[in-house]
Amino acid sequence: MKYHVPLSFDDQYEITGISTLYTSLGQVTIIFTNPDKLQRFYRAAERMMAAGGSKIGSVEMEAASMAELVKNLLEMDPSMAGAVTFLPDSDPLADQLLDSLSQFQPTT
Repeated sequence: MKYHVPLSFDDQYEITGISTLYTSLGQVTIIFTNPDKLQRFYRAAERMMAAGGSKIGSVEMEAASMAELVKNLLEMDPSMAGAVTFLPDSDPLADQLLDSLSQFQPTT
């Protein structure tokens, strides 16, 4: 199955890491399989990240399951183990986070 993992980029388009949302539950990364939800995430995250000078994108990764994908991501960046919750975009919490993110209005 193909998954899209959101990434953060600096103003020179260098990858700075996997994009996480800071929530009352800790850091969360939404893993996308639904292209519409991915586009919704991009639209909301671009406003928020532009305010801090960062950019958003994603990388497509192939894995047999979400568990395998998470295992692969943790092998690439072990510091995320226990620090980040990986959430499929099909989880109702992902929709709540996307709704919340969509309401973000940058301050000037």
